Amino acid sequence: MKLYRGYVKSNEKGAIEKFKDVPDEKLRTLDNVKKFDSYGGILAEDIVMLDVDSIEDSDKLLDILDDLDYPCIARFTEHGVHFYFKNTNKNKRNGTKLLLPIGLVADVKYGYNSTFEPLKINGEEREIALTGDELGELPYWLRPLSKRNSKKIKIDNLRSGDGRNETLYPYILTLQSEGLSKEEIKKTFNLINKYIFEDPLPVEELETITRDEAFNKKVFYVDGKFSPNLFGDYLISELNIKQINGQLHSYDDGVYVAGTKIIESKMLEILPSIRRSNRQEVLSYIDIKSLKNYSSQDANFIAFKNGVYNIKEKRLEPYTPNIIITNKIDYDYGPSAKCSLVD
Repeated sequence: MKLYRGYVKSNEKGAIEKFKDVPDEKLRTLDNVKKFDSYGGILAEDIVMLDVDSIEDSDKLLDILDDLDYPCIARFTEHGVHFYFKNTNKNKRNGTKLLLPIGLVADVKYGYNSTFEPLKINGEEREIALTGDELGELPYWLRPLSKRNSKKIKIDNLRSGDGRNETLYPYILTLQSEGLSKEEIKKTFNLINKYIFEDPLPVEELETITRDEAFNKKVFYVDGKFSPNLFGDYLISELNIKQINGQLHSYDDGVYVAGTKIIESKMLEILPSIRRSNRQEVLSYIDIKSLKNYSSQDANFIAFKNGVYNIKEKRLEPYTPNIIITNKIDYDYGPSAKCSLVD
């Protein structure tokens, strides 16, 4: 796995050769710089580096990665460890002292920002802490939070009596606002409890904290700004929105209904003050996100007021969004019903 797109000479203060906007082929090779007392690498564009500036916190993260057998490369520094992952998100800037979802703090550097990293300083090479043949993508439980949310909370080293419950409850909403799903938050809390807390909470207590009711408050804002993507993803999940025969449909009372009226009605129900322009942004996002085109179910299923009749199995079944039906007979199905006209 290529961590660096090239190398440059450096000293104890940093790079002493130009590297920004320099093509890869113009940078030095590793063999070329090894002879110098100090040199550094320029991160490859698809790499993100987490700089955990504490040996104690670095050890915690190394334990997590080792136990999960997560593909990562890591390198010791003077104070902690640098962790490297694949990066697929190219709209972030480098940041300092950002909170990671699991509660650790790190400086974050992205390769596409032309990032220099010291690898040898005054004759001392930095040792590898964790190596492997592959490199995994930055997992959701390590995706840095925004600067604003990073200042809100402190989780590391909390123990019994430090208000762990009171800390975790509002943290659910913080992680929701950063785009983590319910299941991702629950898994993140399990990691926090097992590896980050000084004294882990009892399993039953953690389950109480992450009960479904704790996720009832829906957060569709990031750094105080409305996010059509977060709201759109929620609506797609809540209304089982699909493209059926080339048109948006939402699932309502057993069948899929064409058009956007139900979707917009749901928007107003959840956010009564949502602007028309925001509704259009959400619809545009949903339309693009729901590119997969479905077809109506075959004629083996008929929707009635009291369920879906399976002709092959000759039985009435409960409604399910997995069966794609776009019309319903406005009567209950009755197995003993008679009709002399039909007979």
